[in-house]
Amino acid sequence: MSLTRASIVNPRHRKLIAFSLVGIIWVLGMAAYGRFPLTGRSVHAGSPIIYVQATAAGNNSGDSWQNAYTSLQTALNNASSGQEIWVAAGIYKPADAANDRAATFGLKSGVAVYGGFAGTETERSQRDWENNPTILSGDIDNNDTNTAGVVLDYNHIVGSNSYHVVTGSSANNTAVLDGFIITAGLANSESDEMCPGGCGGGLYIRGGSPRLSNLVFSGSRAVENGGGLYNWENSHPTLSNVTFSGNYASWGGGIANWGGNIVLNQVTFSQNKAHNEGGGMTGWSSNPVLTNVRFIENSVTWRGGGMYNDRDTTPILTNVIFSGNQADEGGGMLNWDYSSPILTNVIFSGNHANKGGGMYNWDGSSPMLINVTFSGNRATGSGGGMYNESYSNPLIYNSIFWQNQDSSGMGTAVASITNWESGASTPQPTIRYSLVQGCNSGGVWESGCGLDSGNNLPDTDPLFYTTPNPAQTPTTDGNLRLQATSPAINVGNNSYIPVGVTTDLDGRPRIAQLTVDLGAYEYLTPVFLPIVIR
Repeated sequence: MSLTRASIVNPRHRKLIAFSLVGIIWVLGMAAYGRFPLTGRSVHAGSPIIYVQATAAGNNSGDSWQNAYTSLQTALNNASSGQEIWVAAGIYKPADAANDRAATFGLKSGVAVYGGFAGTETERSQRDWENNPTILSGDIDNNDTNTAGVVLDYNHIVGSNSYHVVTGSSANNTAVLDGFIITAGLANSESDEMCPGGCGGGLYIRGGSPRLSNLVFSGSRAVENGGGLYNWENSHPTLSNVTFSGNYASWGGGIANWGGNIVLNQVTFSQNKAHNEGGGMTGWSSNPVLTNVRFIENSVTWRGGGMYNDRDTTPILTNVIFSGNQADEGGGMLNWDYSSPILTNVIFSGNHANKGGGMYNWDGSSPMLINVTFSGNRATGSGGGMYNESYSNPLIYNSIFWQNQDSSGMGTAVASITNWESGASTPQPTIRYSLVQGCNSGGVWESGCGLDSGNNLPDTDPLFYTTPNPAQTPTTDGNLRLQATSPAINVGNNSYIPVGVTTDLDGRPRIAQLTVDLGAYEYLTPVFLPIVIR
């Protein structure tokens, strides 16, 4: 996909948001709230499926669509390991009373909860979760500004909502939540060190590893961590095909990941906000894995518009886009306190900051960048593409820096990479098999850019299809694929590609010919088949 296409929310997710899906799930037995789990009778011990439909008019036994429970909370209370809960389109809230803010939908080990049913299906494969919006909402006082039940932006929350729409604490990877929109959580209570009341407006997980698929987290808020999702203390959930949009927190507007090795695949962060760190996502002392992830138009007042990594956090990012994000420091990403991510096939484009328009590395953070493209990023101060400070020495291989801008202008050496001298510590990136604008003019290396480790291209236009204009940041414009005559084709080093990475950002072969191209996209020679006239 082109940058233009990839830099907008996945069409399926956009469709879900348009339908305004949102939801909340009450976790029974939250010790932090002084509650004890309800030991509801398992009326379906012999049935593999429990049915839920808000408009059902039968005997409310949950054994068929006709007799479906009208309350998802009741179904969760009565579900046993090995059962599935099928939930028809509608709006479900974890509590009926406006003052029961601690109520939440609690995930259970061994129980799979699926939304997106019309209420007639006999097979799970028949459901259409995109066109049957199944909303879990924290708007228990029924006064939020919403669209068909979905709060699209955290500013539209009014009054007192559920602290957490869903809770996944202590639920292992046999717990499943699939096919819902989770919306209108408001974690604004005073918290202790476990942060139960001020974290995880949409979903709160402590010591849990549920599987989360086909979800939208929309319009939730936390006064502390994780507007959409707070994940901490040995929690390892997996997320696939999930969108975080319009959420807010002080730390981690979309996700706050503290000490958990979360796995994200096909996840989009769009228009989330934070005050302190991580408009899209923030992490501390953790090792998340991100594959096919998009950070689009997220923002933070302070650090890490798209993503913020702190305290020895070492995420692995493969096939990721940072576009149109903004912050004071680190428009796309900020790494601090020996946090050194590994990035492969990643784009930083159209991001904006005061320092480090694309990326800011600080306090011993030395990421490894392989086939990364920085283009069209802007810093009003220093380091349009990248800003390094205090013992931060990135490794840059097979990468491109082109048409980034800072206070020195567009395309200068320091607009590409600024290494800030602070006492005896001057960062020195190692750069090899790369094209860094301003750093190798006429084949003469500019030492201020870092260490010329060999085989770097002289300054020459990489010939992207469309180069974003940094003066228009934040922007998601641009197409950073290489044209057929690009000098960046077949000049990389194959040995730098991590084991297991076989495709580029488009999902095409990472090595199309014998040698890898520079940047996130591989040029693939068009194939013209002969015309056969019959």
